[in-house]
Amino acid sequence: MKKVDLRPQVSIIKDKNPEKAVRKAIKLIGGIKSFIKPGEKVFLKPNLCTLKKSETGATTDPKLVGAIIDLVHEYTNDISIIESDCPAIDTEIIWSHCGFKDLAKEKNVDLINLSKEQVVNYYEYRLPKILFEDATLINIPKMKTNDITTISCSLKNLFGLIPNRNRAKYHKEIDKTIVDLNSIFQPKLIVVDGLIGMEGHGPITGIPIEMNTIIAGNNQVAVDGTVCALMGVKFQDISHIKMAIDAGLGPLDMDSIDLYGEKINDVMKKFVLPSRIKFKNKLKYKLLESSEKPFLKQAVNSLGWMRRKKYSELIKK
Repeated sequence: MKKVDLRPQVSIIKDKNPEKAVRKAIKLIGGIKSFIKPGEKVFLKPNLCTLKKSETGATTDPKLVGAIIDLVHEYTNDISIIESDCPAIDTEIIWSHCGFKDLAKEKNVDLINLSKEQVVNYYEYRLPKILFEDATLINIPKMKTNDITTISCSLKNLFGLIPNRNRAKYHKEIDKTIVDLNSIFQPKLIVVDGLIGMEGHGPITGIPIEMNTIIAGNNQVAVDGTVCALMGVKFQDISHIKMAIDAGLGPLDMDSIDLYGEKINDVMKKFVLPSRIKFKNKLKYKLLESSEKPFLKQAVNSLGWMRRKKYSELIKK
């Protein structure tokens, strides 16, 4: 697993227009040419964790992804949007509902469901074989809270690379899993959707918060540290960020980051954080352990099937 040596650069752009904001943000850290080689394969990883559109603060805005695709298209046409199935929803349904199916058709890019790809064993994980191809990964997370990890941004977004629908089994050691995945698959470019973030009980049922901000960077720890500052959170209080720093994935403090664009204090809003996190974690872990029992496991699987059927019917209407 690699350590990062590149000098961290992060840009902050406040603009309601995602196309303009993306171009400005990436230009400030060297332009798309600094991250993409002509003709190479590129994977785009948005946050599509649920059947909710971007204006709810839960998922990445397709307009933002479209703007990135336009820039990448200047150097290559081999572009794919990647995501895994959610516990109760097939990712194809989310693509359709959240505008990514139309986006892929419009921009002539592929959609890859990682849960349907061949897997390989890598350390203690079973991961999609396709991710080990020679390709550039662009991480496009959402700026939001999370009731397990407190915040969800670029580091947490790679948790979605695990193809197993039952990702809850990794929640016992979620911080370690997040750091492992970011050590294995290091994105060259991160572009955070901070247009409409989420506060409160994220990552799905929280409250939308308008930020009109795009954050871009070349290091996921530096980006997440900056996003923490914009949310009014101390990155030192976030376990997976501290572990990522200890693993050599990013800088120890904000003074080690080259910041461009807006000043943090001019953009920052104090996000309401999830409450009773420890209690919720313990409850989830107990449910997870109970689901090992055959009867409860069958009940959990049946509930997931019913939800997927319900969402499929909603899309058809």
